[in-house]
Amino acid sequence: MKALLSCLVVVASLSNNAPLAAHASCQMSVPVIALASGSASGFFANDLRATMKGKEVTINEVKPPPATRRFVFVLDRSGSMVGTRTMPDSALTLDLDRLMRQGVEQAVGEVPGGDSIAFLAFSGGNSTRSEFAAQKAALAELPAILAWWPPGRGIHKTPLWLNIESALKMLTPHEAGDVIVVVSDGRDNASTISMKKVQADLLTAGVPVLAIFVANPSEPTLEARAGASDLARLAQVTGGTTAVADARIARALSLSISMLQSDQLIPLLTHQYELEVEAPAIQKPEKWELKVNSTAGGRRLNLLYPQYLLPCTETH
Repeated sequence: MKALLSCLVVVASLSNNAPLAAHASCQMSVPVIALASGSASGFFANDLRATMKGKEVTINEVKPPPATRRFVFVLDRSGSMVGTRTMPDSALTLDLDRLMRQGVEQAVGEVPGGDSIAFLAFSGGNSTRSEFAAQKAALAELPAILAWWPPGRGIHKTPLWLNIESALKMLTPHEAGDVIVVVSDGRDNASTISMKKVQADLLTAGVPVLAIFVANPSEPTLEARAGASDLARLAQVTGGTTAVADARIARALSLSISMLQSDQLIPLLTHQYELEVEAPAIQKPEKWELKVNSTAGGRRLNLLYPQYLLPCTETH
């Protein structure tokens, strides 16, 4: 029986301390994943209270989840991901190839039949991708994607942020319900763009990142821990969340992330809603808070959300 999580994830943006306009306000849409211990049906705008710098952010409406979604799975096939590490203690030895295949198959297996899936696999400066296809066709194509290897020999470094940006471009023009699923250890050592730039682009597009960590617990290096923390942060800031392909990975990397398994990520999107909010007009990203209203009738919702709203211009 799959574990159920209680939290609420809200997409927002980066940081800054721009002054609020005195009387101007604007309307914006904020994607939300509502996760409850049981059905999240009956989820209403007045169940929540939003504020920004002490001022009320009005929640006018909670729109239902989109009818269909598009997924891009970003598969890290760099040097740290493609082999088996041999250690004296077999309990610390994981076949990363097998673990990645298993994690992706489990996640794809949970994608509803009406949705579409594409893959982007990368190693070093090379990548391969598939066209969007329904679940069964995507699963049939997965072995060839994972068998791909770039020309040449040697260990290939990891341009993770650059390939997440490429996945975002595959979702252009963006549609409600677009999601990027990253399967990686989180390390980036070769991108020509920064994590901050990718984060800003994802937030502008309203595309969340779901991350599945695949790493060897026998190698809890500082670099591995920092990389995992960065990817977990990217997922959180964009309104997504994280899972591990094996519970030992989170413990070895000292990650304060959810202990979801790969097949538990996609079902969370069943309750991805969109808040229509009215906020004070802002010129730069602003920190905000979203809480369960004390009058929510005993509804048990924990709130996990990025800390910022995107800039908006005055509407009235």
